[in-house]
Amino acid sequence: MTPHATLDPARLQDTATRLTGLSDFGPDDWRPALKRLATSMLEDGMPPARIARIAPQLVGALANRAMVVAAHRAHPALAERPIRRPIFVTGFPRTGTTLMHNLLACHPDHTAHPLWMLQRPVAPPDADGAWREARRAETAAILQQLAEVSPGFARIHPMGVDWPDECSWLLRNSFASLVFALQYPVPGYMRWLVGEADLRPAYAFHKRQAQVLDARAPGGRLVGKDPCHLWHLDALFDAWPDATVVQLHRHPFEALPSLASLCASLHAIDHPDLDLRAVGRYALELAGAGLDAMAEARATLGPDRVVDVRYRDFVADPVGTARALTARLDSPWHPGVAHRVEDWLAAHPKDKSGRHHYSLDQFGLTEDEVTDRFGGYIERFVA
Repeated sequence: MTPHATLDPARLQDTATRLTGLSDFGPDDWRPALKRLATSMLEDGMPPARIARIAPQLVGALANRAMVVAAHRAHPALAERPIRRPIFVTGFPRTGTTLMHNLLACHPDHTAHPLWMLQRPVAPPDADGAWREARRAETAAILQQLAEVSPGFARIHPMGVDWPDECSWLLRNSFASLVFALQYPVPGYMRWLVGEADLRPAYAFHKRQAQVLDARAPGGRLVGKDPCHLWHLDALFDAWPDATVVQLHRHPFEALPSLASLCASLHAIDHPDLDLRAVGRYALELAGAGLDAMAEARATLGPDRVVDVRYRDFVADPVGTARALTARLDSPWHPGVAHRVEDWLAAHPKDKSGRHHYSLDQFGLTEDEVTDRFGGYIERFVA
């Protein structure tokens, strides 16, 4: 099958319908994003072997979408299910968002959904322990496959079947996530998503999926996380008007080459001659767009909507930073929370999966050009 046929949206949709028996994928607002993603994969030169591996993931996203639509149709009360005062962790990729998410998830009054559930938001009515273990095994196999095709990825972004993971899994079901641009060299899609796309429908569907997950596993105050929220704070707050965002800040001299290294580790799959200087330009453009979008959105937000945390303060004292943050978030701190946080940190020491090495010059970037682009941000949030 040709790459064009493999990525044909109608073909992908038909395959999802055969898998689920469902043909209603909700309003058509997801179609432009899928079309733009597929077009960029083809026009930006993605190898056919990689396209062949990606297509089943796109089918899976459509299947998830159809099942969420069916769940809401079967249970109309889901649309009114309240999820009050959620917390969303964000910041440029590689700024400590994963660590912060995991520490906030330690709080017994908080809920952060594990990776295996985010990959399959809807459980069938007859789901039992065997179904759960089959889904967990499915997720473990995905992580193993990722480790095989990108051996260095675990050093950059460790993941676990039962660990909290990113909201990007829900946004992918609308094909509107910059994670696609981190995973694949798709500059056309990236520029469209950060410069033209309206992500309000995607975030509205993000909330519908969160309502399904909350009904499936009721818990405390929702804690989500996605660095890519930074590019779309306006759409996030449109869907979640009473949310609080926790934004982490790391000096771009460190964050930018780390982001480039993340992109390179994934873009290099099926690209043995990857141009690291081109990846550096790509990361600079991506981060710059995020800075502009963040600044524009925050200019219209009240002072209590976003809580800022410096990366250097956080890594120097993660327990103290988490304690101060929970006070800002009106989540009471007590000895039980401290013990949970300390236990998590002891079980997941820094560099447990190996040290991640990177530098600006590795990607053809200089401190002067980074300072020129991010000087205002550095002065306001990092210095």
